[in-house]
Amino acid sequence: NEVLTRLASEIHFVETDFQLAPLYAHFVRVDNSYWIQNEFPPAAMISRDFRPANSVHPHSVPLEVTSNSTVIIVWRTTLLIDHPIHLHGHTVEILDVSHPKRKDCELAYCELNQDYSTNTMEKIMALDKRIPMDTSAKKDTFIIPAGGAVVTRLRTATQGLWLAHGQIDVHRQDGMSFVLNVGNYQIPKLDEWLPKDFPSCDTILVKSPEMNPACECFVDEDRPLL
Repeated sequence: NEVLTRLASEIHFVETDFQLAPLYAHFVRVDNSYWIQNEFPPAAMISRDFRPANSVHPHSVPLEVTSNSTVIIVWRTTLLIDHPIHLHGHTVEILDVSHPKRKDCELAYCELNQDYSTNTMEKIMALDKRIPMDTSAKKDTFIIPAGGAVVTRLRTATQGLWLAHGQIDVHRQDGMSFVLNVGNYQIPKLDEWLPKDFPSCDTILVKSPEMNPACECFVDEDRPLL
């Protein structure tokens, strides 16, 4: 039943922020948790070397969503520039875009947009119910207006890990990114899940550098990543 599917949509929030000197870095917050400068694991998540117990960096930011479901993500930002966002592995429907009011932005900072927030859950659910599935523009890259908000909706499939990030390289590298974890995906502990002929970048002349787990290369998890 399409109506029941839309009524059951999960609702999540992703916010981005930029800090001036001395940090000069971008931060991400999911579902009103802590602001974190995202850092990815030093080992590829899909590799024989990856182990969830010791390979996830303390500053890796996950957003947990249910598999095979309909999910709404509300994106908000304090940035004073319109910013492109890219989500791997999915396309999202753009349900609405909210622009900031003049009073909400100062010389170097905007307040988080309140048109769509945890205080307007009924408004978000009404928007989800009013707009039928697969009738809005679908994108894998979209723009969050400066100080604005974008309400998106997507269908998740099977379990998996998908990168979401700011589509400006330097912003992605200094913290504006996170991992969409669909269905509480966990990398198996044993190597047998990979086929024997799984591709490798290694050759007779070139060997990939050994990746150190976060617990060996990063000591103070509360230290700002400069």
